Amino acid sequence: MNTYICRYCRQPSDPNAPTCPLCGAPVDIRSVVSESGWVEQPPIRDMARLQCGQSHVQIAGTTVPVAEFNLAPEDWIYFSHHVLLWTEPRARLVNMPMRGGWNRKMAGLPLVMVEVRGQNSDDREMHYPMGRYGDVFGAQGAPGLLLLHAPGNVFIRDLRQGETLLIQPSSLLYRDVTVRQTLHLEYPRNMGLSFWRSSWSYRTIWVRLWGPGRVAVQSVYEPPEDTETIRRHSYATTHHW
Repeated sequence: MNTYICRYCRQPSDPNAPTCPLCGAPVDIRSVVSESGWVEQPPIRDMARLQCGQSHVQIAGTTVPVAEFNLAPEDWIYFSHHVLLWTEPRARLVNMPMRGGWNRKMAGLPLVMVEVRGQNSDDREMHYPMGRYGDVFGAQGAPGLLLLHAPGNVFIRDLRQGETLLIQPSSLLYRDVTVRQTLHLEYPRNMGLSFWRSSWSYRTIWVRLWGPGRVAVQSVYEPPEDTETIRRHSYATTHHW
């Protein structure tokens, strides 16, 4: 059987299938690249079928897609409890123990991680504006699959060694572990009425990414919140206009 390398998950795939069985990306689609080098990630088509190990996943819908898992006996998944739609009676659900004091919340209510023969991830505590946690996902000894849903369009880019990029903090969808990130603070030249405020709070916060590695951003994201004076922060680059 002839194979081709999927341009999105970069794994060998069947060119005769309508979609890549590993990531769900359409096979018969032209790559859309902007002048600045961003590649648009095509959405997974309705009823696309993915395979991970001995398990299968079918994606139903496009605007609000539903992932239906048919798990093999030796495979397992985990997810936040509020995204569960239904399970068969034979599926065994348990609360997933998390290290470091699991205390994530949504609308003031705690989020419970549910395990269906699931696998843990590594949590790294972070600060504003990237949120309190950053998840590092990996699979050892067996294939792994991570499903992400992003509003709007998704754009991916490969950063060369030492190449940097500035993005809005909440637009970051994922990055390779080889990509480093730091804060970047910009201060305008015309402070306007900022004499009523501290000059250190009159600024714009960005996230600077350093290559090498691949990054993905989403076109719909929440604008950064206004914060008080920055009294201390991790390493950050600055620019005064």
